[in-house]
Amino acid sequence: VQNGRLSVTPYETSRTVNIKMRWRGRKLHEVMGEFGYDHDYVEEATRADHLQLNGRHCEPADVLENGDVLKHSYLVQEPSVVEDPILVLAENEHVLVVKKPAGLPCHPQGKYQRCSLTEIIRASHLEDKSSYLHPVNRLDRQTSGVVILAKSRKAYMALAQEHGLGLRKVYVARVCSELDLMAAARHWPQSVEVKSDGKELVCKLPLRVEKHVANQPLKVLVDLSDGKAAETRFYTSSSDLVFCLLETGRTHQIRVHLAALGCPIVGDSLYGSAAENEDNMCLHAAAYSLTSATSLKALDLLPTPVPVTSQIPGLSEILPGGDATTYMSTDPAWFGTR
Repeated sequence: VQNGRLSVTPYETSRTVNIKMRWRGRKLHEVMGEFGYDHDYVEEATRADHLQLNGRHCEPADVLENGDVLKHSYLVQEPSVVEDPILVLAENEHVLVVKKPAGLPCHPQGKYQRCSLTEIIRASHLEDKSSYLHPVNRLDRQTSGVVILAKSRKAYMALAQEHGLGLRKVYVARVCSELDLMAAARHWPQSVEVKSDGKELVCKLPLRVEKHVANQPLKVLVDLSDGKAAETRFYTSSSDLVFCLLETGRTHQIRVHLAALGCPIVGDSLYGSAAENEDNMCLHAAAYSLTSATSLKALDLLPTPVPVTSQIPGLSEILPGGDATTYMSTDPAWFGTR
């Protein structure tokens, strides 16, 4: 930890891949260029045998053929993340429920491998560092809030089946401009509906993941003709706070829907809002509830929630009552500031 940032010591790793069809007949340095490695790097890596073809020394100009296997050994310097604590909200032998801080990915991905939620928990919290740990729900790296992690594959399978059944996820977002329900319905008449009470908006804008470009963030678009079905329910809390209930779980769903409705999330630079800190976006998974529709098999695996009090006005009215098992997060850091 240095200057409020958490980082891991640089480490060596390697990756072995079978040559893809589109690489066949091309020179090694050309293929490596697709991944951002210039000719000088490839020359140095082959000279040091950090790049090997079929377990042997190779040259930048070697032509890749069907059946070739390429091994790349390299030094990893992962980006640092904000040094915010991972708060344990509930735990038993089957399940761990935590509050994930903003800026930390849920699991190893891309540039973040050891500096991720599951790997940090394994290293600092679990007795067996190699034990199974898998997120049941996943949050974007910049999103904070409740994450449920299964400690066994059996627990993961039982809880993963509850998506769309007895599961309810409540998010709170700070938006750049007030959500105008009626204007949104007029703009998207076939996909947006304002309920009779005038406080709830149902957004069914279909979404499509844009073809990924190397070294660029994944982006999702509204696509009325070829997009996949997506549904989010929005409730206004104040002029700049919106409650979001997911009925489906598409990539970046809340972020894209709010941007399409004319009020992008504060700090979401990808979908139309300036970001002072790329680690922190004003989107927070406030609660995760399993209601009476949840199977008994899944309920038996769940730990008892720790009582948490939120200062976000109106949140308690959105949460299901009765016999629901609800895991609540403490309020996000951005809630107390403007």
